[in-house]
Amino acid sequence: MSTPFECYLEDIADDYSDTGEYWPSFKAIKEHVVQRLNYDYEFRSYFKDSFPFGPAAHGTQLYGDRGKFSVTLELEIPHYKEIALYGNNDEYLKLCVENVPHNLPMEDDCHYINRWFLQQWLKDKFLDLLKSSNMSVAVSYCQTFSLSYQLRGMRHTIFAKPNSDSKELIIDFVPAIKVVKQDSSIDFWHAIPKLMPDSQANYSFMMSNTRYEKTLLEDNDLKNVMILMQLLCHAKGLTKIRYYHLMNLVLAKKIDFFATEHSLQYIFVEILRELYNAIYDEHLPHCWDDDINLLSNISSKVLSDYEIILDKAYDTLSTYSDQENLSYARCLSHFE
Repeated sequence: MSTPFECYLEDIADDYSDTGEYWPSFKAIKEHVVQRLNYDYEFRSYFKDSFPFGPAAHGTQLYGDRGKFSVTLELEIPHYKEIALYGNNDEYLKLCVENVPHNLPMEDDCHYINRWFLQQWLKDKFLDLLKSSNMSVAVSYCQTFSLSYQLRGMRHTIFAKPNSDSKELIIDFVPAIKVVKQDSSIDFWHAIPKLMPDSQANYSFMMSNTRYEKTLLEDNDLKNVMILMQLLCHAKGLTKIRYYHLMNLVLAKKIDFFATEHSLQYIFVEILRELYNAIYDEHLPHCWDDDINLLSNISSKVLSDYEIILDKAYDTLSTYSDQENLSYARCLSHFE
């Protein structure tokens, strides 16, 4: 029999997560953009696939973030298995294409895939798209969106403004270069551009496996935990903790194995404990590369403040599973 705490967590996760109301419009706009990008022969030569990732794709998006989407633009370079992966000065990766028998638009004179070249190449493709194509998309008989574009860091963002009182949609397209990860039993690896301060930014890439992440979060309890942890971080003012921190925590700490034998309330408390431990240690390993510390760009002062907040939250929330008279309001107070 479920405890009050378990029931309240389920209700909160359900009440505060996105219902997916904008998903049909997003799909229509995404397909419109990708189809027209493929009108360009050079882009089509490297384009392999496009698919959503992140909170909206996982079904873990908060209600307040509805209308925001992320899309992987999978690029497959001919002979991509010949791309060599080398460590960078910032613990990220450099992609060497010296053994790839093609001159690539994103390759520099050192035969590395240059992050800046890649982003500028894609930016030109998006700008050409806006110049040559109709950037109004009809998603229904009475609903039309006008599209505009902006390069934001490593994200190629399409802003879709509706002709009605509906919400503006924001769609981030992120390039992902197909690569082979040695000594891995998992297929479908990508390298995505990552800009870090004081690094060799032109060459910084990070390993990614978005399809594996999506498969992992088909577990309903893990999905609810991701919603609850986002709500908790927002409510406690932990603004530097992002979704990718929580996703990496689930993967790096193998929370999915813990979830097979425990219910929602215990999974939630466990990942809260693991987040506290990571903040205390000032170290959260990237799930696919232990050498990368995902907390390295957060100051020790901020992490120290977060440690105090999470310690208090854990001490309180870890007792709720034993409280038969726990009220919904008291539980909810941690999440709003």
